[in-house]
Amino acid sequence: MSFLLLTYGAIQAGLLIWTFRWSGVPRAGVPRAGVPRAGVPRAASARLWLLRLMLFGMIYDNLVQGVGQWFMDSAIWESINAGRYFLHVVTLPWLTLLALSLLREADVAAASNRVLWSVLGAIVLLALGWGLYHDVAALELEPVTRYGVFKYVSVSKLPPLGTIVTNLVVLVLAALLWRAARWPWLFAGALFIFLLNGATGSQPWGFLVGNFAELVFVGALLATEYRFRLWRA
Repeated sequence: MSFLLLTYGAIQAGLLIWTFRWSGVPRAGVPRAGVPRAGVPRAASARLWLLRLMLFGMIYDNLVQGVGQWFMDSAIWESINAGRYFLHVVTLPWLTLLALSLLREADVAAASNRVLWSVLGAIVLLALGWGLYHDVAALELEPVTRYGVFKYVSVSKLPPLGTIVTNLVVLVLAALLWRAARWPWLFAGALFIFLLNGATGSQPWGFLVGNFAELVFVGALLATEYRFRLWRA
């Protein structure tokens, strides 16, 4: 199964490289209500840099797990595994504001409301703070071998609260984006990872399914950003 994880990582590396090739002038199109208009592509946005950081974290996660069987005796391998948790914690909560920013791009009036930004910003900070405490400062790891994959996992039995809250908020915002811009793919990706992780997370093979769900989800995020970045006047 190490090969499967390394395959996930290779695909994500290809996606990361692809994001640096988003150039050229898009074709002209007929503007429609709620749909981004054709125009000249802009410089990389904060959203795109966040997605690149997420891709880097996913590549790191798959690579560390995929090669663990060859480095399990290394004195620093536990610390290297801890990096997987850190990268997850510092990127995932910001998806809430990314989704809200996309709603603003789609000209949804409520997405420019300062109160809404403040409330969702507070949720982001709470999820970030909890993650930094629980998955970084208080993180305890134990070595396991599952299906030929050697890695360190958290000994905590608490569910990933920050991840769950972020996923639920993104689902709601993605549903609004679907309605406003007739773009269902972000909602589909967010629903896919939420249901798949919820159904398989407790299984010993759940990490293989979860990493596949991450690949699908980041694909939906990239497709959405590509549309709203390159096709906005």
